[in-house]
Amino acid sequence: MLEKGTRVVLLTLLAAWLGWGFDVFDGLLFAYAAKPTLASLMHGASDVEVTAWMNRLNAIFLVGWGAGGILFGYVTDRLGRTRTLLLTMLLYAVATAACSLCESLGPFIACRVFASLGIGGEWAAGAALVAEVVPERFRPHAGAVLYTASPIGMLAASKATRFVVAEHGWRWAFVLGLAPALFAFFVRLLVEEPGRWKEHQAEPVRLAELFEPALRRRTLTGLAVAACALVGWWGINSNVPKLARDWCMQAHVATDQIEAAVDGANNWFILGGVVGTLATVPLAVSLGRKLTFAIYFVLALGACFVTFHVELEPALRLRSLFFIGLTVFGVFGLFPFWLPELFPTRLRGSGSGFCYNTGRFITAAGVYGLAELQQRTGLAGAMLAVSSVYVVALLVLPFAVETRGQALE
Repeated sequence: MLEKGTRVVLLTLLAAWLGWGFDVFDGLLFAYAAKPTLASLMHGASDVEVTAWMNRLNAIFLVGWGAGGILFGYVTDRLGRTRTLLLTMLLYAVATAACSLCESLGPFIACRVFASLGIGGEWAAGAALVAEVVPERFRPHAGAVLYTASPIGMLAASKATRFVVAEHGWRWAFVLGLAPALFAFFVRLLVEEPGRWKEHQAEPVRLAELFEPALRRRTLTGLAVAACALVGWWGINSNVPKLARDWCMQAHVATDQIEAAVDGANNWFILGGVVGTLATVPLAVSLGRKLTFAIYFVLALGACFVTFHVELEPALRLRSLFFIGLTVFGVFGLFPFWLPELFPTRLRGSGSGFCYNTGRFITAAGVYGLAELQQRTGLAGAMLAVSSVYVVALLVLPFAVETRGQALE
């Protein structure tokens, strides 16, 4: 039998891991079912109109995600970590499933907005919960393990949606979004509020404190680093399937083999994300958070240059997406433990949620800019341009706060 303390830690980590995995799963269902969904809801719209609305809905979703992250980051400091985790999971599960009932674009957009609020809010609650329950020396390990749920959730959404849409239609793909609602009751019954939060729950929470002298530097640099990483991830990840398909067509791959090749490229990208996420642990523990960020951003620049600019054999180019996943995706393994380390307990959810999710507003604006850039440079050229955001991140890092070896405040 496990000791009680160990059981609490493992249950907490499992709850946060599944919460984040389902979060990504529900969030990406639309990405993999967008064309048949919009073609049905828009009743015979042209491919150009459908593509335009895909970009608009992605931008709307990112704005809702950012707003939900800030709102529920504050709520998790006031209401509690596990209660907020339960609330956000129920919100995005029910709203995602409700998409399956929509008959026109307006109600569908409304459901996606509600889903995005819950999806954005789940991260702050889960990250704060894990940071406060896991022993100090294992916090980086737990944070990185927490983020492995993201590529696995992405893979699950890709596989499940491809099968369900083909066999049963797009509506049943969104019904899959109900899965987190069943799990949410496990969270409520078995996962307790952290003792750290209970000690501070009566203290006032003011978001304005994030910008007072004691925390201003932590807030602004945390926001800047997260925003750069998010812009890079969304700009590149959302186009991986289309890039892989374009490369296959340019290489004259047989039509009946293209989808398999695209699946393979997506798998390389996701595998790179898992490996990169886990690699943040030994690097962050031995070298520190700031230097690990720097290593990932420099390697991301190199990986993007080689993949999107250097002439490669078609098969090798598809496999090179592993290194994009390793760096562009893998760097997110740092955020679940670095951001909570920046803020005191009573502001941990608010600060982490604000830094991690405000960058999504910037990313949403970039969705439109990226579409325009693609017209001028082509998709690979646009991806290479997106990677320049890592230069900005490298310029910010010297001002960021190093938290290695420090106990949570």
